[in-house]
Amino acid sequence: MPGTRNGSSSAVVQLAVISKNVLNLHTQPDVSSELETQAILGQPAWIEKEQDEWVYIRTWDGCGGWALSTWVLPRTDGTEYAASGCVARMNSLFADILAAPDESADILTKAVITSELEILESDDEWTTVVLPGGEQGYIHSAEIKQATPPASPPSGDELVATAKRFIGIPYLWGGATPFGLDCSGFVQLVYHIHGLRIPRNSYQQAEDERAVPVEREALVAGDLVFFAGGEGRGRITHVGMSIGGLRFIHALGGGTGVTISSLEEHRFKDIYWGARRLLPVVRS
Repeated sequence: MPGTRNGSSSAVVQLAVISKNVLNLHTQPDVSSELETQAILGQPAWIEKEQDEWVYIRTWDGCGGWALSTWVLPRTDGTEYAASGCVARMNSLFADILAAPDESADILTKAVITSELEILESDDEWTTVVLPGGEQGYIHSAEIKQATPPASPPSGDELVATAKRFIGIPYLWGGATPFGLDCSGFVQLVYHIHGLRIPRNSYQQAEDERAVPVEREALVAGDLVFFAGGEGRGRITHVGMSIGGLRFIHALGGGTGVTISSLEEHRFKDIYWGARRLLPVVRS
């Protein structure tokens, strides 16, 4: 890898791939610093700088942070991992990757939903994948589907059905996987499962150029609802997804996790900021 590892930062721009199932990206090159977001196994990343055993990377959504370099593998040939050929996309919230096609085999790691891995071969029972580090692993074929572009945009009801799969998942500031989610990571993941890429942070989602303002009385399933401090004024700090009408699903802190709430509840009614419909989502 170009650059130095003598304690000073050096400019680096290099394509890489994440080799850990869930990799924390921090605000500083320190494991005790705040979690900015997370990257997942097989995901491309772009190294911008490095410092000692840390690298600063950005992922597909433009979000960046410091990660341990052990888990960020440079792609020296300049090609993205799992960008062509047969690619397995995780369909289950979690899936074990085993060392052999046998239930009793050692678990190499657990992949999370939307992870994309290179397929070596597949049958009705097992799919053989090549992990980013070159290791071979085996997944139950029922846990994955072949990564192909969606035939059509999802309906709002389809988005909500996917969102409900996460009910009970704990809240985690900076979380972006089924191991733990924050509010914006949750709605981004739901959209991403359906092949739609939206920004990482709630204020960015509200400002997305595809976002169309929606009146509170006109909310339909799949619309995003936003909240801000000071009785609807100030900086956006929270986002959820309408399930139709005034009920919405969101990742809520305070030990709650992913749950369903109502805009009529005072704690949300008083800080409601507005709603946006992100095209090309269509009503079912």
